[in-house]
Amino acid sequence: MASSLKYVRVPPNSASLAEARQRVFEFFKTACRSIPSIMEIYTLHDVVAASQLRSTIASEIRKNAHITNTKRGLVQRCNDDRQKLERSLIFVSSFAE
Repeated sequence: MASSLKYVRVPPNSASLAEARQRVFEFFKTACRSIPSIMEIYTLHDVVAASQLRSTIASEIRKNAHITNTKRGLVQRCNDDRQKLERSLIFVSSFAE
């Protein structure tokens, strides 16, 4: 069964916003087509429904819907997440003193 799964490689940055958008749709289609195989491999049928997995994938994709600069988007999001983590660590460490 594992041999039927497609390997999804990460492509280089898209040349345009339209190309990036098309790649996201292709990724979403591939991910949704792989859900039944993934559920069978990891025996997830009792834990989660396929529709819930599709919904989770879609919500993760929607988190990046605001990105218009295809070369900067992922780096910016990582930096934003890092800054939020640093702020929360500073907040928590203030109580430890």
